[in-house]
Amino acid sequence: MAFDLDGTLTELTQDPHATALPDHVSEVLEDLSQHPALEIAIVTGRDLSAFTRMVKITNIWRAVEHGGLVFPPAAEAHAPAITSAQKSQLRKFEVWAEVHAVPLGADLEVKRTARGLHVRRLAATNPMLAEQLMDEASREASLLGLHVRTGRKMVEADSQRSRKVTALEHILRLSRASSLFFAGDDHTDFESIRFARRKHGIGVFVRSLERPQGPRAVTLNGPFEVQEMLEELRRALR
Repeated sequence: MAFDLDGTLTELTQDPHATALPDHVSEVLEDLSQHPALEIAIVTGRDLSAFTRMVKITNIWRAVEHGGLVFPPAAEAHAPAITSAQKSQLRKFEVWAEVHAVPLGADLEVKRTARGLHVRRLAATNPMLAEQLMDEASREASLLGLHVRTGRKMVEADSQRSRKVTALEHILRLSRASSLFFAGDDHTDFESIRFARRKHGIGVFVRSLERPQGPRAVTLNGPFEVQEMLEELRRALR
């Protein structure tokens, strides 16, 4: 069973640095990870440092940076350094964001291999400007040779081309699981939702007001319903 993090297991917040996995969700996932028939994974776009701050469970599969790094349960997690060329690309995008977007109300998230420009706080007061900044950020990242991902009120400029579905394939192979459940809420999760369905499993789209439609899948309405489902599963397995 694999889950996206932001917008799936936990609600999105205006400040991307303030989000954390709720304690009761951690407790349920920890319990489920002990079941002999289950492997639990979180597959997220967060980098390792943010993931470590947000999630205190280690006895699960952890795929961070959109699947760029994958760590088995209980394994020590270490992120290798990026190249000087990648650092230069990211720094140029960061400078652009600090000059053209942050003063207007956008928030910049610094990751190991990427920079995320979040406009959720700005969109609450000026949605047109928020959309404009997302478009400009996408163009700037492309000009710098960075890989562009767009999500719910954010644009990510990444020096790597990682995909969550690749991480899921890797986890499925190494864990020798016979089927796959995956739940996600955004564009970067759609491939993985479809992949889960193809693997005789279950793909779940977590709907939101910002992203009301997704791929053909089981649909849940927000992280609260995901959390309810996990609680029901824990009770059933007991």
